[in-house]
Amino acid sequence: MDQSVLFDADTGELVISRNSPETKMNIDSPRPGWAEQHPDTWWQHVAAAKKKLLSKVNTRSIEVAGIGISYQMHGLVIAGKDMEVLHLAINSLRQNF
Repeated sequence: MDQSVLFDADTGELVISRNSPETKMNIDSPRPGWAEQHPDTWWQHVAAAKKKLLSKVNTRSIEVAGIGISYQMHGLVIAGKDMEVLHLAINSLRQNF
């Protein structure tokens, strides 16, 4: 689960927090040691989390000044020249040397 939070930019106070997704996201493992996910799925959960948060408070989407994403550390998203995703995000690749 990933926690999404809404802070008041003026005070730095936490307004509300919610989880999205509410269960662990699927990880594709096409080969042993591989872990991949589609970046579009991450963005879908960012959008869902924003919707959940804003539905619980008196804040409009236009008032959101920024979005930060802290999902996973070492990953690779391969994108084309028009920023289209060319491959699933590679989250882990273990080699036995």
